[in-house]
Order: sequence, then C-alpha cells, then structure tokens
Amino acid sequence: MSDRPITLFSPGPVPMSEISLKIMGTPPIHHRSKSFAQSLKNAHCSLSGLLGTPHCLAFTSTGSGGLESSIVNTLSNTDKALCIEGGKFGERWKEILKAYGVKHDFISFKWGKTPPLDQIKEQLLTNKYKAVFIQACETSTGTRYSIKEISKLIKDFSPESLLVVDGITAVGAYPISVADDQIDVLITGSQKALSLATGMSFVGLSDKALKACERSNLPKYYFNYLEELKCLKNGTTRFSSPTQLWLCLEEELKSFNNLEEKHNHTLRLQKMMIDWCRQEGLELFSSNPSPSLTAVYCPKDISLSDLRTEILNQGYFIAGGQGEYTNSLFRVGHMGHISLSLMEDFLKVFSKVLKKLRDRRD
Repeated sequence: MSDRPITLFSPGPVPMSEISLKIMGTPPIHHRSKSFAQSLKNAHCSLSGLLGTPHCLAFTSTGSGGLESSIVNTLSNTDKALCIEGGKFGERWKEILKAYGVKHDFISFKWGKTPPLDQIKEQLLTNKYKAVFIQACETSTGTRYSIKEISKLIKDFSPESLLVVDGITAVGAYPISVADDQIDVLITGSQKALSLATGMSFVGLSDKALKACERSNLPKYYFNYLEELKCLKNGTTRFSSPTQLWLCLEEELKSFNNLEEKHNHTLRLQKMMIDWCRQEGLELFSSNPSPSLTAVYCPKDISLSDLRTEILNQGYFIAGGQGEYTNSLFRVGHMGHISLSLMEDFLKVFSKVLKKLRDRRD
C-alpha cells in the first residue's frame, strides 16, 4: 500500500480542504461562547443561501438522521406517504416510515433508471398523500432524478402534498434548491459536496413544510425542527454542537458564493470520468449519470475485490456497489475538493491498474 494518505474518490466522505483540516486540528471552543455564536450565525446565513430558503437548520447526525428528521417533523400518524424507490437510499425512506408506523405506498423501478413519471402521476391522481419522498441523486446507482418534473406533477395533480427530497449527493454538486425547484424539504450531509467531515445533516424547509411541522404529531425530541429553528435564529443551538464542524462549514460556504463555478467544476470532473470510461471500454450503470458520482460496471473478467484492493494500494479509495450490485459495480465520487489535476492523476493510475489486472488475467 502507498505510504501517502489515502485519497477518497468515494460518494462520501470526500477530500477535505487544507483550511478545514487545520480547523479540525485546533482546540475545541465552547458551543455557548460568544465567538462561536458569531460563527454559527455566519454559517447559518450562508446555509440559507445554499439551500434556497430562510428556514434551514442543522443536526449532529449523518444524512440518514436528516431523512428521519424530515419524517417525524412533517407527518402525523394518520398521514399517508408515497416513496419513489430506485435504489438503496430510496428503500431507506420506506424503512424509516415503517419504523414510525406511517402508512405508505411505493413505486419501485429498476436501479439505474429514472422515476416513471406516468406511474407517479397515476398514484397522485388516485391517492391522497401528505408527502412524496424521493432522492435528487440516488447515491447507490449514481443516478440523477428530475426533481423539477416531479415537483410539477405534484403541483398539477396533488398540490397539498409535500415534496421531500434527499439531496445528500446533490446539494452543492449541481443546481438544486428549495426555492428554484419548489421543494418542501431538502436534506444534505456534511461529508458530500460540502467537503466537511462526517457528522452533520442540513435541512431546508419551505413555508408549506413549516406549517406541516406545526401540525405534526409523530414523536420527536432531539430532531425537533421548530425548537431548533428558534435557537438557530437566536445564534445558538438546543444541544451541544460540533463546534469545529460549524467553523469548517462557515469557511467552506464562502467558496459557494459562486455556485455556478462550483457546479461547472463538478461537471468538468464528471466529463473526465465518463470520457475515461469510454476510453477504457467500461459500461456506465446509470441511464442518467449524476454530476456528483459515477457508477460503473466492473469488467466481468476482473474481480471487483481485486480492483478495489489494487486501487487502494495505489493510494485511492473507490466504493463498491450496493444491494444486488455489491460485487458488480464500483462507484467513483467526483465532488467537493477534487482538482482537475488530482482527477487526471487518479484516472492515469486507474488505467495502469486495469492493465495490470487484464494482463494477469491473460
């Protein structure tokens, strides 16, 4: 294995900036101190700009905590929900709803494909749903879904329904926001395009979602949107905070002032990845690849385990598939602090690893 630190080319976590790494190594400050209160206010204000809503909040949890929080804060025990499921994280919506005893229907479709709009329309016309739960990018398949089209269907055929979007591998990687896409709840996580350490989930709410929170009767204590929002707007948090993560967030969000350039950079990385796959004769898994990560079929005559091990020995980490594709897909993340030169170096090494494994096979 390489002596240098492992560089992450996973769907998350992703490489962190030098500034964030430095902050994470500093002594902690108290979460009730005046200095932290100012940093928290700065970060919270910038987060509102990124998510496209003044109603945004954060919790000390992974993105999955953000998913759970969206359910317990917007639904009641008499509500019914619709899940759009085309991958491992689409399945997670069902699992959380089941855990809270919320009635739900689901539309399942082939992994790697995009949601069937005709089926969604039919479900909306024949059922009354409090909320529709979907991914913006299905991380297990690297597939980008058209949230604008789903949002329009809800507006046209079920305007009372909330649109709740898992944007964990979308926010910061390509254009998406509560305001621009008419989303009611938008969730992301710290270790994705924001390039922070794992440990925080972020949620943006529409006015409509905020009203739903006022009526929700599902049990909640830590994940309480209304109580947390009160605190954040006063420059504090309800409970102990990961102060270094908040300080990193304050710094990282400065680089999102030019969102268009951030998004264009991610697209350039994606193009490099897709062009390389074509050059190597590799087949993409998704019918609509996400700018944030690419899922690729491992060549049938090469062991995925050997491939990932050889890549790791060269100092890079790539993810495998999930579910039934655990042993047949690899996933490469290209969001956050990955430069074009780093991507180029990684792909050159990847080509050498493929040649080595192919030669060994022969």
